[in-house]
Amino acid sequence: MRHLDFDTLHLFSVESLKKAGVPENDAEIIADVLLEADKLGIDSHGINRHQPTKAYIFG
Repeated sequence: MRHLDFDTLHLFSVESLKKAGVPENDAEIIADVLLEADKLGIDSHGINRHQPTKAYIFG
């Protein structure tokens, strides 16, 4: 399994959300929240929620 550092994951998350139409400030907040959960060891609410979060926003 490949591991990515938090900075790389943050950049990916923000850019992916922006590409999907999320304003940059909101994309930063979403990425920060998802990654903070991972940093705290709460994997169920971390970056693995990225795609479901996009689906929720866009229906």
